[in-house]
Amino acid sequence: MPGISMSLIRDDQELADVLNFVLFQLGGKSTPAGTPHYSASEVHELRAHPISTTDLLSLRAAVLSRAQASCPH
Repeated sequence: MPGISMSLIRDDQELADVLNFVLFQLGGKSTPAGTPHYSASEVHELRAHPISTTDLLSLRAAVLSRAQASCPH
């Protein structure tokens, strides 16, 4: 979620809880089974390397391409 690393939520665990709520409560059945929960340490690491591009369509295409490459055909 672009911009989330710069959220006003400064506590890594609290932000992990919000992300997990969005994924697992709001996302419901659309979240694939086996999806791991975000941890405070993962949020901390991701915040150290925030998204620096404003071209979100290209970024999304790159993420989807990497995901497709890692899926069995």
